[in-house]
Amino acid sequence: MVFLRLHRGAHRATTPFIKALCALLMTVRSITAQAEPPSPLSFGGFVDTYIAHDFNHLPTRYRPYTTQPYYSDEGALNLGYVDAVVNTSQFRGRLALQYGSSVIANYAAEPDEFVRYFQEAYGGISISESWKIDAGIFFSHIGAESWISRDEFTPSRSIVADYSPYYQTGVRSIHEISESVHLEFHVVRGWQNISDDKQPCYGTQIAYNPTAATRFIYNTFVGDEDGTRVFNNVVIKHAFTENFGVSSSFDLGAQNRSNESRAWWHGWSIVPHYKINDTYAIAGRVERYADPDQVLIQTLSGKSFNTTGLSVNLDTTLLPDLVWRNEYRVFISTQDVFPRREGFSASDSFVMTSLIYSLRVA
Repeated sequence: MVFLRLHRGAHRATTPFIKALCALLMTVRSITAQAEPPSPLSFGGFVDTYIAHDFNHLPTRYRPYTTQPYYSDEGALNLGYVDAVVNTSQFRGRLALQYGSSVIANYAAEPDEFVRYFQEAYGGISISESWKIDAGIFFSHIGAESWISRDEFTPSRSIVADYSPYYQTGVRSIHEISESVHLEFHVVRGWQNISDDKQPCYGTQIAYNPTAATRFIYNTFVGDEDGTRVFNNVVIKHAFTENFGVSSSFDLGAQNRSNESRAWWHGWSIVPHYKINDTYAIAGRVERYADPDQVLIQTLSGKSFNTTGLSVNLDTTLLPDLVWRNEYRVFISTQDVFPRREGFSASDSFVMTSLIYSLRVA
């Protein structure tokens, strides 16, 4: 979820952090490059740098309503992390430390600022080959998109992704019922929360693969978020060919209010993607999001958020671990909710170019 909190001076730490992170990644690679046998412990890292221009000529450097990109007209680190992963027949876990402008945007509501730097910190055990239990901080089970841009067909995240949880804190039970059926049960500390004192909330996931090319996922969340919140998410992914596929996500949420009313919001995103060859790939996105009662999106103009979005991007693989990504994205709303240098507008658009580097060494 995106929170519009301004962090003056955050950009001053970005450049030295990028240099330090890149140096750490190269050190990890040089130390572990000569490891002979496969190890249950592996190390990795990721750097996503970008520069974006918002055509509304914003009154501040901060872009509203999305986590990626968060800054306009300046080079920045979108997301960088280093991690350690352990995976054995009995134990598993991941510790990942992160920084970047998307972290500043997405974790702004955490009362304890220190916890925003933990991307994941969980450990788990295998009860059997088909049953695993994890506890700690881990990625959310909800939605079709990953927090990490490398793992997605588009450089930026959709609105439905930005306004559903990216991370959770609690316990999850994972069950592989068969080769085609996957179940998860979650007891978590609220809606995308690590450090705030929240009542336990509950989530589920049912995933079904009728064929190797098709995957259906149904995710839920229910709990007390200043009133009972019930959230449903459906994900459908299909590969028409080896190089062409479509990923889609559909959200429907309901929130009980203190005055005994109920507010609803909904959204969807459809992303067709095509791999041209080993060097080039393209993707597009059509999306819509409506939060008329401002349950999740409190607009800067005070008007309801009801927006359609379109985007297109081209990815170029320069090296096996290095990818150059370029995207153009436009939003059209029914009301004036997007800030510009003077006042507000019913539309917004931006261009972004990013360079991402990733590694995984055992």
